[in-house]
Amino acid sequence: MAIQVSGTQVISNSRGLTNIASVDATTAASITAAGVGGGATAGPVWSPSATPDVTLTGSGTYSISGVADDVWVVFYMVGGGCGGIRSYGSAAQQGGAAYVWTALSQDVPSSISYSAGAGGAATFGHSSNVGADTTMTASGVTVTAPGGKQVNSSDNTASTLSNFALLPSPFNTGAVPTQGFGTTYNINGGRGVSHDVNQNGLSNTVLGAGGGGAGSGSFPGGTSTYAGNGGTSSRTGTNTAGSVPGGGGGSSYHGSSQGGKSGGTGNIRIYYID
Repeated sequence: MAIQVSGTQVISNSRGLTNIASVDATTAASITAAGVGGGATAGPVWSPSATPDVTLTGSGTYSISGVADDVWVVFYMVGGGCGGIRSYGSAAQQGGAAYVWTALSQDVPSSISYSAGAGGAATFGHSSNVGADTTMTASGVTVTAPGGKQVNSSDNTASTLSNFALLPSPFNTGAVPTQGFGTTYNINGGRGVSHDVNQNGLSNTVLGAGGGGAGSGSFPGGTSTYAGNGGTSSRTGTNTAGSVPGGGGGSSYHGSSQGGKSGGTGNIRIYYID
């Protein structure tokens, strides 16, 4: 039998709640804990290790289509990696940084211009070619995953950690996710080993890309859990390029006949989560 309050049904014959104007905090918490949702807009359960539904490279226009309105869309952007150089080893090449944002598909702009940042070109000189930014633009708003830069031995900003949650869409004021990753993620680009800091300049990363090793020896690049790894450096010219997406290029020693290697290109990985 349905239950009524002042003549208004509140529990149906199928035991469903109906015509509930509000709930107190304790009730909402209990409902949420039971997996019902409590009326909040639940965020997506997303893993960056999952296979993306779409991967964007180069530049163009992304238009969402064929996706139900209640599907969450996660955009994982990585900038291009810094190109390697020929050096004494006092600098390393940063990997591309990450930017991740999400929205319900109904709140994603119908057309977004994008540019996946190119990796910095290799050079025989001592100054790096920086990685290009990865950007997405709609309605006059641009979000950016910065490309990797050349970082000095005393500059360890590349290893800054952020308490990272899924960011709401920067393009509108639609539904905001309430569920983040619950983990501390490094979203900045990492760096490779630099001779001047006795190999302590290495900073690995999680969402950002790894940085390339410096050129005073055969040093490893930084690794990334979900983006590209940095290239290794070498005194003998066997240094390697940064991996896609966004790994910094490995450098060579200043006395080598070989120059640096290029940084990995950035990309944008898109996930549909229902």
